[in-house]
Amino acid sequence: TLNIGLRWETHTPRTDASDRQNGFDLTAINPICNCPGTITFAGRDGQGRTVYDGDYNNFSPRLGFAWQPSGDGKTVVRSSFGLNFGPPLPGSNNTAAGFGVAGDFLTPDNGVTAPFLLRNGFPAPSRADLGPGFGAVELGRSPIFSPQLIDQDRQLTYSQMWNLSVQRSLGFDTVLEISYLGNVSHRLPVRGSLSINQVRPENFGAGNRQRFRPFPQFNALSSITRMWGNSNYHGMNVKIEKRFSHGLNFLTNYTWAKFIDDTPAQFEAGEADVAIQNLYNRAGERGLAGNDVRHRLVWSSVYEIPLGKNRAMVNSGPLAMVLGGWNFGSIITLQQGSPMALTTQVNGINGFTPGPQRVDMIGDPELPASERTVQRYFDTTALAQPAPFTFGNSGRDILTGPGIANFDVSLLKNHRWGESLNVQFRFEAFNLFNRAQFNEPGRALGAANFGVISSAGAPRSLQFGLRFAF
Repeated sequence: TLNIGLRWETHTPRTDASDRQNGFDLTAINPICNCPGTITFAGRDGQGRTVYDGDYNNFSPRLGFAWQPSGDGKTVVRSSFGLNFGPPLPGSNNTAAGFGVAGDFLTPDNGVTAPFLLRNGFPAPSRADLGPGFGAVELGRSPIFSPQLIDQDRQLTYSQMWNLSVQRSLGFDTVLEISYLGNVSHRLPVRGSLSINQVRPENFGAGNRQRFRPFPQFNALSSITRMWGNSNYHGMNVKIEKRFSHGLNFLTNYTWAKFIDDTPAQFEAGEADVAIQNLYNRAGERGLAGNDVRHRLVWSSVYEIPLGKNRAMVNSGPLAMVLGGWNFGSIITLQQGSPMALTTQVNGINGFTPGPQRVDMIGDPELPASERTVQRYFDTTALAQPAPFTFGNSGRDILTGPGIANFDVSLLKNHRWGESLNVQFRFEAFNLFNRAQFNEPGRALGAANFGVISSAGAPRSLQFGLRFAF
């Protein structure tokens, strides 16, 4: 079987009915400070009604096939490839500088006269102020505004995904599948807004560094969900599945994978709050992703105990009523921990960097498994505070956090009357062996809990239930 397809989708830039949008020109000279960087406004001073370009060349090919190489019908080879594009901008009304009503409204006579009355609405901003000098200050003065921008040449995220799998019937309603999955993505969105007004490293130093910023007339200059991340994922997956027959079904799945990226995702299993350290060294951001899980094994099954009515043994009489109708279920999860980064509690860079300062590695902080404790998960003596005004020499994710070993079980008994009535007794145990599922240790150098695990997941939980179905 062969499937071939082609999809085309486009993202047209948004407009506002009243042109209430702002952009940003990185190179135009600002008349207030005679330096680069001006805020632009849709529909004014030669700017069109949009503040960024559309993306019109998003062609998504699809290819898939399934092949049965042997005559016995027990083996199938499957493969597919697809190129997919991500979503456009978030739905919030960002980049509306000059059109919101935010600021200080002062009474002219020490409180005798109100600055405005709510029944008359908030004071409307003056459209006359919406020019190239909006929000800027002269060099040497303290900035008063932090603009937001959408990159002019904003292109959508795209991912190339492919897989190859071999499935083999083992008999007894059981199938073995071995597969490879690849996913390479580009132009991934940076989490949240990214300030791009960082001082260049050669200008780090003591004192006020505002004048050394690329746009010293402003505070932070936030690029909204900047599309410049990259990632690649490669994984092997082994699955054995037995469909329900003879009172038993099970599904077991093992994944061996590696995931690398250079931009933290919105939700990650590890390094939850680490952003880009240095805008001018993107190569230094490449490392294991917070969602890298090298090994993961999951088993789930349901077994009908073969006693009682309509089952293999003791299927009649009072004993069948007592012993029959029992089902046993289990879910087992074994998973390696996720990568995590180590940062400093005090950021000594003094360069308006968008992310925290990472630690210096002066040795190997990873401890053998036999030496790890909740008080000392890694070797804190192998890590140090970087020198003032310098970046830490460690990468994004240099250690792996605690893993998971969890066992959930259930025991159910059904007692049926006729074809439509059933009373079910349930017993369920979550984290059956009450194993501590430790969370990540403290990751901020200088904090009291650095290297210390101070929390864990849920302890063992037992619950009983009675259910009547009719």
